Amino acid sequence: MKSRSRFLYNVHVAEVTKNDDSTYTVGTPVFVSGAIKGKVTDNYASEDLYSENMLEEVINDYTSTEMNFEFNALSPSEQALLFGHINKEGYLIKTAQDESKEVALGFASERANGKMEVTWYYCGKFSNSEGDEYETKGEKTPTKTKSIKGKFYQRRKPTVIDGKSKNLISTTVSEEALTVTDTNALAALDDWFAAVQEPTFAA
Repeated sequence: MKSRSRFLYNVHVAEVTKNDDSTYTVGTPVFVSGAIKGKVTDNYASEDLYSENMLEEVINDYTSTEMNFEFNALSPSEQALLFGHINKEGYLIKTAQDESKEVALGFASERANGKMEVTWYYCGKFSNSEGDEYETKGEKTPTKTKSIKGKFYQRRKPTVIDGKSKNLISTTVSEEALTVTDTNALAALDDWFAAVQEPTFAA
C-alpha cells in the first residue's frame, strides 16, 4: 500500500465525459476552493507465488485509490459537479436519482524545498455520505468543515508506453526531479490545471 498524506492546494476537478475501451475524454477543469487537507492512498493486492516449496514471485495488482479530502465548504456548483445534485436558479436540489459523477482530480503539493509536485488522477467518484453537522451557536463559534471520500480506479482506454499497453491511473510531475531534457513534462508543468494532462514523450 502506498500512502501520501500532505497539505494539498490547487485542487481541480474535471467531469469525465467518456471512459470506455477506445475513448477517454474530460471537460475543462474547475477549481475547488477551500482545500484544507487531503489523503491519497493507492491500494495493491499482494499474492505470493510458490513453486517447489519456495517463494518464486510476489505479484502486486493495483485495486483502487482511496481519496479523503477536507474543505472549508463546497459551493452549490461544486456539489452539483461532484455529487450530481441539481444547481438551478439559486436552488441546490438533491433528488433520489442523484448519482455522483465520474471525475478526474488534479492537485498540487509543495515540497520542503519549495518545489512543486502536481498530479492528475484520471477517473473516480466521490461520495456525499459524510453529511453536514449543525449546532446552536454558543459563546464560541464552532468550526465546521466538509469532508468527502472518493474511490478512483484505472481508466479503461489503454495507452501504449514503450511498446506496452497500460491502463493509466494517474500522472505526476515533480518539479525538483525535472531536467532540461524533460521538455514535455516541463511544458505540462506550466499549464497543469488548464486541462487534464496526458503524458507525452519525445519521438
